[in-house]
Amino acid sequence: MFFLLISSQIIDSIAVFGNRWTSTDYILKYAGVKVGDTLTDSLLYTVKRRLWQLGLFRGVSVEDSNGVLKIEVKETWYIYPFPYVNVSTTEFSLGLGVQHSNFRGKGEHLFFLAAAGSRKILTAGWGTPTHRMVENVLSVEGGKESYRSFIYRMPIDRYFLKVRFRGRLKGGWQLRMGFLGSEVTSDSTHLLYGGDPDRFLSLEAHLYRDVRDWESYPRRGYLWRVGMVSYTGDFAAWVYGTDWEGYRTFGRLTVVPFLSVWRVFGELPVYLRLPFVGTSEVVRGSYPPNRLVGAERDVASLEVRYLLFEDLPFVSHLVEGGLAAVLFLDAGRLDTLRAAVGGTGGMLYTPFGSFTFLVGYGTGGLNLFAGSSQRIF
Repeated sequence: MFFLLISSQIIDSIAVFGNRWTSTDYILKYAGVKVGDTLTDSLLYTVKRRLWQLGLFRGVSVEDSNGVLKIEVKETWYIYPFPYVNVSTTEFSLGLGVQHSNFRGKGEHLFFLAAAGSRKILTAGWGTPTHRMVENVLSVEGGKESYRSFIYRMPIDRYFLKVRFRGRLKGGWQLRMGFLGSEVTSDSTHLLYGGDPDRFLSLEAHLYRDVRDWESYPRRGYLWRVGMVSYTGDFAAWVYGTDWEGYRTFGRLTVVPFLSVWRVFGELPVYLRLPFVGTSEVVRGSYPPNRLVGAERDVASLEVRYLLFEDLPFVSHLVEGGLAAVLFLDAGRLDTLRAAVGGTGGMLYTPFGSFTFLVGYGTGGLNLFAGSSQRIF
């Protein structure tokens, strides 16, 4: 009798259901479980959370059936179009792209984008899975942009190639390296060196330490990045700094402090230091990642999240997830520009990522923010 009790707690086999597109081997690779492991409630919960972090399924069910570990996933549509809209006082551009978020059934990303109007874009890219459980990440993106510079008041053509690699190190550390080659040309003679093209080369290196308990809705641990970016070519500059975000939970209440400190050493062309649009956007951390703004940047934030639902009401049959209420206070400085904003909102976490919707008031008046909940990428 004692032998039968022990054997019933051991995984004899693993069965995967519901994956019409995603490779079974890919699912088993990151499930973090194997035949011979001991079945516990904690193990079932861990497997489910790991499969959530693949970002491929709208739902995951993990259960024991007489020694058989049954993993059932609910897939979504992985090939979909997405619009490109750029509307401002100086530009009006429309475009359409196509994204494949599960290429070859192994979580690879593939996209193509074309746009016309004030800004003409033709770009494409490919990348391996980016979730934090993967050992190595590689992505390649390239294309062309044609637009009329608002600052220089002239047409500009920009060609670029971007390559990024991330590798896992020991002790929870990750190393991310990147290469960006760019050439800017114009029919005007007002660029840096007459009518010749300006060529830029960007090399970046970042160290990450990720000890969060969960990527979708962390409740303990922290995420830390320290890095440096070197710009060479027709100009030289160094960008260096650090970002840190921590998580501490008391029951359903999670406190999330955030700090970002970055500096620029050297001189940058003015057309890489465009003026900001919306002070509070900068404080929220949503500044565009493909341009440098400000020689000095300091941002501090404090969020308090209260978990309202661990299962989404009314839509749980469509997508799994949870909902939290958020109170926040942000303050920041970019060179001589200072801003602060506080407010409230909500945070939605799903297997496809976490998203924040906030309403605040501060420098610049009323502020609305909607975007990714993670600030350190």
